[in-house]
Amino acid sequence: MNLPYDWPPRTDNNHIHVITSRIDPQGKKISDSLEKRRSQEVINRIMGINEGQQVSEAVSQAFQYQFSTVPQFMAILETMGYECYTEDEDVVLKRNGEILEKVKIQLVESKLAQQKADKKRIAQLRAILKKYRDISANRQEL
Repeated sequence: MNLPYDWPPRTDNNHIHVITSRIDPQGKKISDSLEKRRSQEVINRIMGINEGQQVSEAVSQAFQYQFSTVPQFMAILETMGYECYTEDEDVVLKRNGEILEKVKIQLVESKLAQQKADKKRIAQLRAILKKYRDISANRQEL
């Protein structure tokens, strides 16, 4: 059999394949329930990934973005690979069917209030600069 010169195919995306057997040594089927979650746990252990630390960093990153609603905050986290939904007073973050973290909606809303205050201050500074721009002879004087 002649294989192409670039076999096996290459990709710029580093990844691994997990191969398992669904048959135990006695020839009986091994339960495949929660297979995705169990295989993800093994991958995380092999790769040295701490899922709890990773989700905390993702939440911190999401708070660095500008957003104007709780659903926008959730959309930011969804682009990072988390399933998000609201439950009671929390934004719940899940991955592979496992709840990883809950963020208080009140915390997200306090960030929204802070951003609105920042917008108000920006408008105020623009008005001041515009006022003095018109009466200044040049940029250095301004």
